Order: sequence, then structure tokens, then C-alpha cells
Amino acid sequence: MILYGSVLRGDAHEESDIDVLIIATGDLRRVDETCGDIAFDVMLDHNELVSPMV
Repeated sequence: MILYGSVLRGDAHEESDIDVLIIATGDLRRVDETCGDIAFDVMLDHNELVSPMV
């Protein structure tokens, strides 16, 4: 998992999302779905938008 984008650079603003690159092997569709589910939970629980890229 690699954090990148404005949050990493320190120039994020209140509408910025959190960009995360996920490096995985195996069933990438399942990994992508799981990451999407986790990102949705983070949004609901913490009001932060996470944009995972698998």
C-alpha cells in the first residue's frame, strides 16, 4: 500500500481525497471490491474520501 497525492505532499485541502495505491497479486477483482468496501466504511465513519487504486 502506497500513499500518494496531496495528502502525502502536505498540500491537501478540505475537499481533497486520500489517494492510496494497492499492489496485490491473485484475484484483483476481489481485492478491488474489498478496497472499495473499506474506502466506503472510512467515508462513513470518518467523513474522509479514500480513493484506492489497485
